[in-house]
Amino acid sequence: MAYCLLGSRAEGYFVLILSAFLFLVHAQKRKNGYSWLEKSQSFLKENPLGNSYAAIFHWVLVPANAMVIAGGSMLTGIENYDAERKKVRISKGLRTTGQSLFLSLTIIILLLGLNAFKKEKVRNHFNITILLASPFLIVRGVFGILSIYIENMNYYQLSNYSGAGINHMLVIYEYVLSTTMEFAASIFIVSNFFLEKQADRDADKDEEKQKKKKKRDSDDESSDDSLVRQDSKNSNNSGAGSMDDDLDDDDSGTLWGLLG
Repeated sequence: MAYCLLGSRAEGYFVLILSAFLFLVHAQKRKNGYSWLEKSQSFLKENPLGNSYAAIFHWVLVPANAMVIAGGSMLTGIENYDAERKKVRISKGLRTTGQSLFLSLTIIILLLGLNAFKKEKVRNHFNITILLASPFLIVRGVFGILSIYIENMNYYQLSNYSGAGINHMLVIYEYVLSTTMEFAASIFIVSNFFLEKQADRDADKDEEKQKKKKKRDSDDESSDDSLVRQDSKNSNNSGAGSMDDDLDDDDSGTLWGLLG
């Protein structure tokens, strides 16, 4: 039951949705220097949930998570579902609402990511990984709703458990449509850590190349200046030598004239 309530049934999906949204915001900041999702909106200043889209997103996500957990916890200790129909009905209502909100927020993230990619030209690895992770999160969200009403998918359905073990169909559905989807999405999201490190290394290499290029250009300029100064010096020396020769010729001519 602890795994059902605090594991992949609620918290895992919740964290992935929240992470996807935060990475989308960071992708916009990396490209534009800011994110309009976090920017205060004048028409939302009277909104009790917050004056930005990010604040509203969080205030919707947290209650959705609480409803999924509360709905699951209501089934604890129930052995006869027929005798507790009202409680089961309320539980299904809470879980359905929570999972529907999860799925809706996931679709919103996908649409925001596509809009950022096409219109805002936000095409860094943060946004691309979110776009790649979103389909897996959507499948996970659809499964979350279906599992409430299809017995073979329902983790809380007592008929799926017997002395021989757990219904094998439940295990297949759970691992393929829930655990695997969350794992695949988390791989894309976590990959940003390594991609960012690689980007930092590439940036350092580019910076080092720029420094070397500037140093090389500076050395070339110094060498050119030295050559210019040397040429100027040689030219001056050559000019001085010519003047001396002319003077010697003049003096020699004058002397021969006097002798003549």
